[in-house]
Amino acid sequence: ARDLAQIVFMDCSLKHLCELFDIAFSLEKNLQNMVRILYPPVLLNLSGALFFGFSVLTALFINNISLLWALKKAKQHDLISESHQENRFPPFSHGGE
Repeated sequence: ARDLAQIVFMDCSLKHLCELFDIAFSLEKNLQNMVRILYPPVLLNLSGALFFGFSVLTALFINNISLLWALKKAKQHDLISESHQENRFPPFSHGGE
């Protein structure tokens, strides 16, 4: 609520709320992509520990590789969005406008 109040008090209007909703939509989409990227290594670690006798060192290795993979994908997403320079997400509609 404090952050929303600070945005409203920026210029005593609600015109910045659309940008805030666009940022929130972008963040949600990015977080969903990261969760999808990290599911396979987690499942591999679980199944490996239960059925294949993976050691802690093997699980740490898989976690580090998946972290690097996720960081690479996140950086790729940043480079793609910087190269397009247009708003990739639909603006938040207010219904009345």
